[in-house]
Amino acid sequence: MDRWSYKNIPGQEGKVAIVTGANSGLGYYTTKGLAEKGCKVIMACRNTEKGEEAKSSLLNTIPGADFHVMQLDLAQLASVRNFASEFESQYEKLALLINNAGLMAIPRRETADGFEMQFGVNHLGHFALTGLLFGLLKSTGGSRVVNVSSMAQSTEMGALPTLYAATAPEAAHRAYYGPRRMGGMRGYPERTYPNKKKLSKDVQQELWRLSESMTGVSFLGKMA
Repeated sequence: MDRWSYKNIPGQEGKVAIVTGANSGLGYYTTKGLAEKGCKVIMACRNTEKGEEAKSSLLNTIPGADFHVMQLDLAQLASVRNFASEFESQYEKLALLINNAGLMAIPRRETADGFEMQFGVNHLGHFALTGLLFGLLKSTGGSRVVNVSSMAQSTEMGALPTLYAATAPEAAHRAYYGPRRMGGMRGYPERTYPNKKKLSKDVQQELWRLSESMTGVSFLGKMA
């Protein structure tokens, strides 16, 4: 994928995408990249006022693009459930779920459900969201789920691996994509590989079991 960039994103006309944390950072540029290619983007934001401001900014750049701001607080499982229920009442398909929103290096805090905040938002909130929307994802042909991990890139360039995973026809299932230079911190996207511990089946299965127990959301059987 030599120097894959925004111009390489294929047409997304007729598709519906959800981008969490769409009002800033990587989420903003992921939303922009999808909308420029004709995708309808649901901007899932904790603060809807900031979401509407970001929407206005995007519309100045992409007149006529289709955005819908919806409230989603990943630190509250009740909010995740409300979001999923509201989305399903309004839309019959979901082509892309971009689990982008996240926190990093914050003081010790807990979510509304008593989980450590960073783990609760970055993982458990998105796990529950994916599970609650999985039936709709499964029924939408060619749908994809992209889970975002970030260290530090510019935000515009940093969104490229996400957009590649979400849209490139050649992107592999269960693959990990990141910048190609400076230890995964700069450059155009390429396929990279996490450390061996993350690939451990035992670790993956235990995390999945704990996630189901903590969130009350189970969807492994729906993957068959």
